[in-house]
Amino acid sequence: MYLSGFYGDARRAIKRAIELRPQCYSALMTLSAILGELSLDDEQMLIFDRCIELSPHNPEAYADKAEALAVMSRFAEAEALARKALVLHQAYRYEDDFEEPTDASEVRDFTAVRIYTTLVYALDARGATENVLTSIAEAKAFGIDESRFEHLGWPTLRAI
Repeated sequence: MYLSGFYGDARRAIKRAIELRPQCYSALMTLSAILGELSLDDEQMLIFDRCIELSPHNPEAYADKAEALAVMSRFAEAEALARKALVLHQAYRYEDDFEEPTDASEVRDFTAVRIYTTLVYALDARGATENVLTSIAEAKAFGIDESRFEHLGWPTLRAI
């Protein structure tokens, strides 16, 4: 339902699932995505907070909330959460809790790209050019190709 664009139906179904399993992290994250599509920002933020409470060391919830805050033009908050996600991501990426390391490293690299992209977007929107360039340098040191940022078309990125 959710992927088909039936957000109202999907929202009702996922809320019912959460009633049955209120601690289900993946159901809560799915609900946060649906709420984002419906522009229900306040409710979405509450769900992100629940996800963070359930899994405080998982960078995904922080990264997703940072992205949502950036979309809402709440750039200072987005930057702070993206930085928190980066710290958690650095620790998380060294855990050996996945059965298939190749898949795990791909997931972690995707998370890093999302976090750095959100961070750069929030910094650039706030006019923090030096911090943007520093964050891109950090991303490159992490192994993320700078071309991940070039397509975004931000004025600051033309300086690289």
